[in-house]
Amino acid sequence: MSTSIPFLCFLTDDPLHQTLCLRYWAVTEGAWTEKFDAILHESGISQPKMLEILKSSCRAYLRHFPCAGCGVPLEVRNRSQYSPSSRRPIGSAYYRGVNRCGSCAAAALATDRRANEIVLAQHTARITQALSRVQTDASPIEYSELSYVQSFFLYSALVAANAGWEGNRLASMDSQPGELGPTPDLSQRVYKTLYEDRIISPDPASDPRVFTIRDEDGAINFSFESVGWVLAPDASGRSMKEVFSLLLTRLDDPEPDAVEQLWFMVAESECRRYFLKQCERYRFFQPDIYSPKVAAVVHDFLTHYSIGQVWNVIFYVLKDMAALAQEKTYARQHVYNMIPGNLRRYFDYRLGNNKAIRPWQRPAPLTESWMSSILFDKVLGDGNTSFEMLTGQSVGPHVEFAHRLNDR
Repeated sequence: MSTSIPFLCFLTDDPLHQTLCLRYWAVTEGAWTEKFDAILHESGISQPKMLEILKSSCRAYLRHFPCAGCGVPLEVRNRSQYSPSSRRPIGSAYYRGVNRCGSCAAAALATDRRANEIVLAQHTARITQALSRVQTDASPIEYSELSYVQSFFLYSALVAANAGWEGNRLASMDSQPGELGPTPDLSQRVYKTLYEDRIISPDPASDPRVFTIRDEDGAINFSFESVGWVLAPDASGRSMKEVFSLLLTRLDDPEPDAVEQLWFMVAESECRRYFLKQCERYRFFQPDIYSPKVAAVVHDFLTHYSIGQVWNVIFYVLKDMAALAQEKTYARQHVYNMIPGNLRRYFDYRLGNNKAIRPWQRPAPLTESWMSSILFDKVLGDGNTSFEMLTGQSVGPHVEFAHRLNDR
């Protein structure tokens, strides 16, 4: 039986403390000779006191493992930093697979940090230069000539971003206090449309780390949720307040086709959010459970039913599916696959037999997206009725009738 020990440098002349250090660090055939608990029990010393004695009485070094930076034997502070079977340092004593002492490890980290700072500074300079070119090339926009959908998108984005009357900047979606659309997909669609139509552009003051530049063509890539935005200048020199007033006036003169398009956008997004909320309630965590088949059913029957009525159907179908999953008659994946068909069957039955569906109530204003509130309360002007009773096929006639009433 062979016994070995790391090289110890004693910091005390107390023979008891030296003996405790030797027993603590002793290794026999690739394992600690004594367990730490056994040393504590035999010595009658508490664990905190023992650790204090070991720390103040000796230093353990691995002579066969010199520091790669300065050549000094590597220090291990306790047993958790040393493997007696492999005779190698582990954990924090082994910096990135290269044996380095604490001083050299700190110096290496500092060097890496400085290198990262230089890389980030170079990246920031490239991004700032590229975004400055984008801002310089930005063409003024005649806001009075925006389409109705563009006006609705921009007005909703300004309200959701809590934009003030001064300046022309919008905060990133991640930092906005409320939700622009019922789902993140619709919110991104709004910003992507405004960006592609050159109504907004990325703010050069955004965090440069959210941007990347393709080396082959110098194109800028970024996340729509994480960047700030800048409005294009107005061709007629209007201020932010005047642009906002112009958008308000534009929304007061709705176009039936455009409003119908917006209603389907918001309605499908509201139904998707409610569907996913109910799935979470029943612990249906299947990825992409709101499949294209489910989306197609919702779109088809929003023509005949209101948002509140579709919510009713979603509620009862998913409740039945949850009960079926609880019975374990079918595999859970099979239950997920049955959802689109059961939704369509329920709608077909109600529609074919002319049976009424009681609409679910509109959610509280604080839980509703800005696009939903603006569409129901300002554009359609009927508030809860637009959510609970208005169907897709009746949106256009409803807008035309309201327009004729206002012209009288």
